[in-house]
Amino acid sequence: MTMTVSTFAPQPDDTIICSSCRVDVTGQLAAKWPEHGVPCGVCGDAHPTCQHPTEEATPMTRAIVIPVEGQVVERDLSTPPSLAELQEIVGGYIECVTMPDEEHCMYLNEEGKITDPPLPVNVRATALVAPMLLAGDRVHGDVVVLGPIDDDGNNTSCKVSLDEILQLADAPGS
Repeated sequence: MTMTVSTFAPQPDDTIICSSCRVDVTGQLAAKWPEHGVPCGVCGDAHPTCQHPTEEATPMTRAIVIPVEGQVVERDLSTPPSLAELQEIVGGYIECVTMPDEEHCMYLNEEGKITDPPLPVNVRATALVAPMLLAGDRVHGDVVVLGPIDDDGNNTSCKVSLDEILQLADAPGS
């Protein structure tokens, strides 16, 4: 697990890490929590506050998942999203359909129409990309919406809100 430091008020079971040398100084501070700093037994630095290890925030890519049935949800994917993550959401091989804003990408199951039996039609997803589909075409199965492709060829976070997606999907004539 990647660790970083942040200031805190110590708790009985906390591990305290020197912010300079990254050594555990818990024992040195057990009976004397420093208001104005205490020298680290390893590097000798006095720190105005001591530090507590916390889990470092891993950068995430914001996606919107539109299932055939059920609630449309936001989901955090790795940065950049992995093929395995996208395949897990759509339930198979992925295909990208550019959304009408020509910025966002909708990933869907590439074989959704030809599986036996075909995956159910996703009415909401079909409404979102109807202008990009051939006449009579439909989106089958669960989909995931991601943001624009960056300079490295990776998807970025979805830039539209969940509410905007829901409004577009429910818009009459879509």
